[in-house]
Amino acid sequence: MHVINDLDAFLPQGIEIAGIQIRFYALCILFGMIIAIILGIRECKKMEISTDDIFNGAVIGIILGILGARIYYVIFEWDTYKNNFAEVFAIWNGGLAIHGGIIVAFVFAFFYCRKKKINVLAVLDFVAIGLLVGQICGRWGNFFNQEAHGGETTLAFLHSLPIPEFIVKQMEIDGVYYHPTFLYESIWNLVCLFAVLVLRRTKTIRLGDIAGIYLIWYGIGRFWIEGMRTDSLMIGSIKQNQLISIVLIVLGIAYLIFKYVKLKPMYYIYYLVPEFEPVINKKMNERLIARDERIALEEAMLNMDSPNEKNEEVKKEEPIEQYEVPEELKTDAPFRKSKYIVDDYEADDDKK
Repeated sequence: MHVINDLDAFLPQGIEIAGIQIRFYALCILFGMIIAIILGIRECKKMEISTDDIFNGAVIGIILGILGARIYYVIFEWDTYKNNFAEVFAIWNGGLAIHGGIIVAFVFAFFYCRKKKINVLAVLDFVAIGLLVGQICGRWGNFFNQEAHGGETTLAFLHSLPIPEFIVKQMEIDGVYYHPTFLYESIWNLVCLFAVLVLRRTKTIRLGDIAGIYLIWYGIGRFWIEGMRTDSLMIGSIKQNQLISIVLIVLGIAYLIFKYVKLKPMYYIYYLVPEFEPVINKKMNERLIARDERIALEEAMLNMDSPNEKNEEVKKEEPIEQYEVPEELKTDAPFRKSKYIVDDYEADDDKK
């Protein structure tokens, strides 16, 4: 076994065992994936979503996310790869654009949920948390590769930051010190992760909010950090990632507004704390009953608009079928199925 240090940096980029190279960049990404999957499975258990669906979706989503991130990067750096196409597949050397991964991950999650009839808002939140974890860990891969750093700075400035000495030494490239923007972004995402994990256990954020918060938070942080980086993808004279960050911020705001105006989901804590299970089921009962009443009213109005003797006779002879809530409506509403769904509602009727 020996270390790999192609860059002659303070820290190596990996190790080689029996002729097999293991890059720390890849290990950081892999570690982030594992933690993200573990968190996703843990979250889905709390909400009684199928563990198999979440695991399978996470594996497929991660693979597609990496492909999306790589393709996105290659498209904007095509001049680098057009004469050496084999390098397109060498992702261990770096070159993953997170914005491509974000786009693919959210699009895949939406369609996967529609197919599996899983609550979309819940899974979008899982995706956001997984992306945060992946970015927190993955940025340290940039650290080992001495990439994704900022502009030149001084040794005195780096020593003024509360960071360990090994980071300072790794930020020295060819005798010049650079801003550790990988660290700035990792910490920025860590703060967001900690905040949403705490706030969701209070009556502050609702189901689906984490996805919107992530888009806004990451967009703001990436816009600021991208201004410091020296390896930005460009569209003319504009830093492409800053432009995309603005788009993410606008999408996050629009998503939250739409969700609160049209969907009006319940507080996140209702799904996390077992004591709130009766509250969830009671609210879901109310929504399902409201749908029944609305549909019955619409049917009555249609019958009034088209009086037909034959239809009237059929109505008198045939009992009205009880409206059955479509499965997709059930999966868009409750996460839990228990005795409380019926018992709570009947208990309220008895009190009346």
